[in-house]
Amino acid sequence: MMGLNGWLHWLAWFTKYFIFLVITMALAAIFFTVKYNENGRVLNQSSPSLLFVFFTLYAISSIMFCFCVSVFFSKANIAAAAGGIIWFVNYIPYFFVAQSYDTMSLGTKAASCLLSNVAMSLGAELIGKFEGAGTGVQWSNLNHGTSIDDDFTFGLVLVMFVVDSFIYGLIAWYVEAVFPGDYGVPQPWYFPVLSTYWCGKSKEVRTLEVRTFTCIY
Repeated sequence: MMGLNGWLHWLAWFTKYFIFLVITMALAAIFFTVKYNENGRVLNQSSPSLLFVFFTLYAISSIMFCFCVSVFFSKANIAAAAGGIIWFVNYIPYFFVAQSYDTMSLGTKAASCLLSNVAMSLGAELIGKFEGAGTGVQWSNLNHGTSIDDDFTFGLVLVMFVVDSFIYGLIAWYVEAVFPGDYGVPQPWYFPVLSTYWCGKSKEVRTLEVRTFTCIY
């Protein structure tokens, strides 16, 4: 990374793809809620701004998921191939969740949302149910279930997107630090508890390391 701090490297990649995706998600929110003809909109009742937030949080979690997958591979072509497969596998559990949805507890539904594609699918399902009820997803019913028997809310899906993004980012940060590849200096597995990692090394320690390196080479 040519001396660039690791977090700046990740931030640059995140910013690049976030800009691309946020434009796409804004267009998607518009296309879903714009009336094209007398037949109405794709989503007649749902709030465009809430849909945009839903799509954007999904985009962020998707970026972080790709970061998480990428740190397990040293070659870009292998990471791309494996990432595509893992991405679609990430969606498969939704089929099992959908079949057992009515009998699942709130905690189980929330846990299934730790897979971002499952969270997206459940969010889309809630959007469809609210549309069927004639209200659509709105900021006013964000924390309400689609019925008195269902306590799973659209607001919880949004929260889980944030949780997913944090977990994926945490995994990527840890794995990259411990297994940095051919050109990095690996950290010990317990590095998060080291004060030197967070506060930096003292001047005396850095000088000693430089002298040791010079003596060896």
